[in-house]
Amino acid sequence: MLSKLGYKIVDFPYVQLPPSKGMDYVRHMDFLINPAGEKKKEWRDFIPSKDVKKILGMYFSTFCKDYKSDPEYRKMANYLSKVERVQLKRLY
Repeated sequence: MLSKLGYKIVDFPYVQLPPSKGMDYVRHMDFLINPAGEKKKEWRDFIPSKDVKKILGMYFSTFCKDYKSDPEYRKMANYLSKVERVQLKRLY
């Protein structure tokens, strides 16, 4: 259903941060976006890593004020700083 709506998997080592202290991280979870309405051609197959980082920052800041100090977030940010763009893959 989501693939028909245009959603794609952002292919990078994503970890869902815990929404509150004492909860565990969620691993092996796909990070999805819907680039269907995006005007940029590159978003059909790739997304700039700076845009992924911006999306993650907006998302994590809604439930975790100090997300930038989280070790798993730092791993994701470090990965994104080493690549220019991230591949978008079709849903399974």
